[in-house]
Amino acid sequence: MAIKSSQPPAQALEALRAGVSSLRYAPGAPAPEPRPLSFAAHVVQEGGDGAPHPVFQLSLDDVSAGKGVEAARQSGWRFLMGQASTQGGTAGEVHGAGPAYEFGGISQGAHIGQMVETLQRAERLREVADGEFELRLLRVPALYVVAVWLKDQRTAKDLLIPIPPTRPPLVVGQPYTTADFERVLKQVAAERKTPAPPAPGQQAPPAP
Repeated sequence: MAIKSSQPPAQALEALRAGVSSLRYAPGAPAPEPRPLSFAAHVVQEGGDGAPHPVFQLSLDDVSAGKGVEAARQSGWRFLMGQASTQGGTAGEVHGAGPAYEFGGISQGAHIGQMVETLQRAERLREVADGEFELRLLRVPALYVVAVWLKDQRTAKDLLIPIPPTRPPLVVGQPYTTADFERVLKQVAAERKTPAPPAPGQQAPPAP
């Protein structure tokens, strides 16, 4: 398989296990939907793969300072649970970069199925099929960007593929080289930090 999952720390799996138990058994808690819980139990108790992948986060300040995706800091781990499809899927997440982790929750929706579909399309790309890539997830919250980050394990030619709910000008589903992805991020960050011009008939605010 050209795109490979990473081995999560035992503490991350334990945090997922504890979180699932808390959802199931918390006194007075509303009854959770059973299927995500069974998927999570399969991952942590029965040796299910779960496609574990590290989650990274890049700040607006880092992008504005000209730093690239390598400046992103790991914020946790995520696990895909069950058989996701384009109609939906389920994922569990834990927060932390070790040695301590805490349960971040279970999410469901079409966006998880879309990520799986994105990975299936990516594996058909020649450069991916002929290479070896580690699966990561990259978030740039201030810019509303989420991307599948395929970390090249051989030649450092990473690919980044935006997924929902990423906003334009990045194109959801389109593979970007690191240089092209960072160029668009810097453009969006510059626009975000530039004050909007005053509306017609209004004066610009005084300088601080």
